[in-house]
Amino acid sequence: MAVRLLKRDWHGGELRLLSLALVMAVTS
Repeated sequence: MAVRLLKRDWHGGELRLLSLALVMAVTS
């Protein structure tokens, strides 16, 4: 599912990915 979302929103998903990575880093 995650992969599909990434492929679908790849053009404007970079920012979201960065935000997600930041959240994961902070929570971890």
